[in-house]
Amino acid sequence: MKNLLKGFIIGIGKIIPGVSGAMLAITMGVYDKSIYYINNFKSNKKESVRYLLPLAIGIILSILIFSRIITYTLENYYLPTKLFFIGLIIGGIPSIINKTDKKSHSITVVSFLLFFSLSMLSINNTYLVKDNIQDIIIFFISGIIEAIGTVVPGVSSTALLMIIEFEKIFNDNKIDAVIHFAGYKAVGESVKKPLMYYRNNIDSTLTLCEVMNEHNVKNIVFSSSATVYGTPKSLPIKENFDVTHATNPYGETKIMIERILNDLYVSDNTWNIALLRYFNPIGAHKSGLIGENPNDIPNNLMPYIVKVANKELKELSVFGNDYDTIDGTGVRDYIHVVDLAKGHIKALNWVLNNNGIDAFNLGTGNGYSVLELVEAFKKFNNIDVPYKIVGRRDGDIASCYADASKAKDILDWSCTYNIEDMVKDSYNYVKNSK
Repeated sequence: MKNLLKGFIIGIGKIIPGVSGAMLAITMGVYDKSIYYINNFKSNKKESVRYLLPLAIGIILSILIFSRIITYTLENYYLPTKLFFIGLIIGGIPSIINKTDKKSHSITVVSFLLFFSLSMLSINNTYLVKDNIQDIIIFFISGIIEAIGTVVPGVSSTALLMIIEFEKIFNDNKIDAVIHFAGYKAVGESVKKPLMYYRNNIDSTLTLCEVMNEHNVKNIVFSSSATVYGTPKSLPIKENFDVTHATNPYGETKIMIERILNDLYVSDNTWNIALLRYFNPIGAHKSGLIGENPNDIPNNLMPYIVKVANKELKELSVFGNDYDTIDGTGVRDYIHVVDLAKGHIKALNWVLNNNGIDAFNLGTGNGYSVLELVEAFKKFNNIDVPYKIVGRRDGDIASCYADASKAKDILDWSCTYNIEDMVKDSYNYVKNSK
């Protein structure tokens, strides 16, 4: 029960900075006193009733009023601050009139109301400028859901929150198809944090498919990955290669999601599903307005190279130079993000006009080593990129590049950008975003 209360407080703390500690102290104090009177009810019925009855009435009124506020907000997208005040005051009246330890109890309640009111004023100034107040409510509800997760094993707070958000999107829009990009995607990080990857990537897909099914939206393009092929038996990689074992948890999540989508189609062949197994996207839009520039230390090669070139990081770590490749460093099929985006549009047209499920490689068909990519970046951007050779990274393979002829034949898609475009556009975005 304490975990449940604590989770509820965390939810309030998420939307009201500073209130969590005060509420925790107050709530835990009331909780401990309530347990005392419950345990001693038989020996001290009169005093126990005088304490517990008003408290119970206050809790019930507060729950009813808060429920009404949440319902009103979800229906009208507006949170009337005064309604919060009224709810707090009404919910506090039964406790204020309590005769037991009246002085200290009243001080506690009044202090809480004052603190909460000031916090609400802060919300009014800070959050109500948002177009959609529902974000605040979702944060509030998330605390309650997290609490449920602490006391009910197996309950996923992430999945429950996604249901709320997905339902809102599908209710408010006419959706014909979904492109599912979302997921954690760093190979090295997935080896260190496998549970985080399995929970996030698979839970989100299951929740999305359930909501899509409920709303009869049965067209989906899934962004899979070349990592599903594991260590390929030969090169270039074709779609009919075995997809049974990846070399890292990130790749395993992609394999599992592909299986889920295959099973979904087998159970209901009105679904139309494209599995895009793309290789290594890099680059940015030529305008320099859209690109990738992580705030933290990047997990992927090109953003790291750019930050080293930009002197935000000292040097690039090249993981291994003893692979069976042209220079000992890993070889990958780098694809420009604009080509990749066009591939998704082609796949979207395919699922909207065809029935079935199929997988497509999206790549250039050409492999470049890490050092070749670094040298291309230095050459075409006329800038130095210091690097050092370190040990191999867990989960990596030697070489990986695509046979993308199936995508050309069926989707009418092929790459138009080369390695020079990729390295120039990557650096151009970061220079323009300074």
